[in-house]
Amino acid sequence: MDKHNDEEIRGDTVELDSDPQAPKVYRIQAIPSKGLGVVAAIDLAPGDLIIVESPLFLFRPEGAMIYKDLLQRAFDKLDDGKKEAFMKLDNAHPETEYPPLVGIFNTNAYDVQKSDHADSDVDSPYIAVFNDISRINHSCSPNTIRLWRASSSTMHISACRAIPAGTELTTHYRDPLLPSSDRGASLLAIYKFVCACPACLNPTASDKARLRLQQSRGRLADVAAWARAAPPSPEFLADTLELLGLVQEEGLESQHVYGRVLRHLMCMSYVMGEGDGMAEGYEGYRRMLRAWRLANGAEEEEVERVEQADVEMMRAAISRRNTDS
Repeated sequence: MDKHNDEEIRGDTVELDSDPQAPKVYRIQAIPSKGLGVVAAIDLAPGDLIIVESPLFLFRPEGAMIYKDLLQRAFDKLDDGKKEAFMKLDNAHPETEYPPLVGIFNTNAYDVQKSDHADSDVDSPYIAVFNDISRINHSCSPNTIRLWRASSSTMHISACRAIPAGTELTTHYRDPLLPSSDRGASLLAIYKFVCACPACLNPTASDKARLRLQQSRGRLADVAAWARAAPPSPEFLADTLELLGLVQEEGLESQHVYGRVLRHLMCMSYVMGEGDGMAEGYEGYRRMLRAWRLANGAEEEEVERVEQADVEMMRAAISRRNTDS
């Protein structure tokens, strides 16, 4: 215990980035067959920030007994209100498996990194439990993006697609691009439930679609290459539109493949000169990509800089191609 300092064991909260007086755009309520969950209180658009929350606990465990001792030490630092809030969180584990404190923690914890730009292979993950965010239920087709801000020790939850008022907010507890059998085994072992989302109810078709999205990364890597060589072929455009359809059908707008597909479609629309007023044209894809980038933590200035760089790249590619011809 002596080797752990107070920076590694946190039982207090920090000031939220959002206005604490502003009305919440979500509510916590009972969800059939799921216990409590989080529901949108208003209509939400892609990119809308929904929750900014500090954790009740944030620390790095080391070993089973130290894990238990660290939890107890952090729990003892909480005020009575936070202790009560923590003990009201769901516990999927019987006392014969874990003590209640550990069971509640394991049921509601998220892995987070110590720094915003950590190398996950080098920087050991910390673990955090939240009062509201830990109540967001799982889906393999989540409608939110979860972003940890280490600089402020806060978790940000944003909409990754349109969410009508009254819709349950969902996040992923395991990588949605894993095969359904791997996801299901992990969810059952750790959280004691069988996922009944559409992807898990139709695993053969869903696994095939998700594998294709994973394998698309190499083909979507270099936008400039085809822009310099020739206008995008109808086949390439059709293939990329099909990938977008797969993302939307599978509900994977939270994943990075969505951003890559949108960027390619935005660039192809620009190069092909499709009408800016069309929802499928450059402006439409640019707006969709902007919302996705902001939800993933990019700042407005950074998004504008990247957008301008893409425009300059496409203009240069078109100019070079016109000169060569």
